[in-house]
Amino acid sequence: MEDLVEQILLRLPPKDPACLVRASVVCKPWRRLVAGPAFRRRYREFHRRPHLLGVLQILQGDEPYYSRFVPTSVFRVVDPVLPCWLVVDCRHGRALFATTNPHIEGTLDLVVWEPMTDDQRRVPQPSPEPEDYVDYAAAVLCAAEGCDHCGCEGGPFLVAFVSTDKGKGVTSARLYSSETGAWNETTSLHHPEANAHFAASVHVGDALYFRGIGNYTIEYQLTTARLSVLEALAKCNGRLVTMEDGGLGFAAVDNTIITLWARETGPEGAETWTHRRVIDLKTLLSEDALSH
Repeated sequence: MEDLVEQILLRLPPKDPACLVRASVVCKPWRRLVAGPAFRRRYREFHRRPHLLGVLQILQGDEPYYSRFVPTSVFRVVDPVLPCWLVVDCRHGRALFATTNPHIEGTLDLVVWEPMTDDQRRVPQPSPEPEDYVDYAAAVLCAAEGCDHCGCEGGPFLVAFVSTDKGKGVTSARLYSSETGAWNETTSLHHPEANAHFAASVHVGDALYFRGIGNYTIEYQLTTARLSVLEALAKCNGRLVTMEDGGLGFAAVDNTIITLWARETGPEGAETWTHRRVIDLKTLLSEDALSH
């Protein structure tokens, strides 16, 4: 009977998480089943890719800025509008925001938010003081070893903070661990063209990659805290992506044409950008979709 119940619950639609909540209050055996890590793992495997529940949007308003959770399903968060919170990164069921410190005027705080539980964790300020930063980027990721990220809410996490002093041409990085409650030592390098200004990040293997203003990519190795800069592609619009094989890639965008490049190791051991393929969105999308 329990196997039959599980097969039924596995087929509840992921676009409406409340279905599982309602099922869990039917009786204690159902609650234990739905709350168990084995069921969550099988639920994700059954539905394959997670359903998109919503997006975080940065808007200008009466406040200097604010972020808003825009639902794409029946799922709703407790407070969809976050005044003076600037969304910086999202990964592994968490969102990272930059906001002003309510107690110290003119300083920066980082907040990790779990939308599914509404848990908020304020991260201690990195050093040096935020007013010394010219441009910055940050990333959040799960820190649990071997985690499949099916349900790592409430678990340990890491926050990487990368900043660039344009006047000195110096880029620095630090890593915060929720397990130790502290930042590691600062790693810095001098590169006049590197710039971490609000750079989107990609997590590949044991490294985070940031591409901000300009055409250079900043690489930060999480275990060794090694900071380096990858050579630039030709000047083009686009963003870093994760390739089908799990490696680092770059999607260059020119109108409706997307050109994919992959970071690969050559025969002599040197890493370089390699052209993979070209995708014409006109062959995939309708004219109405392209007009938006």
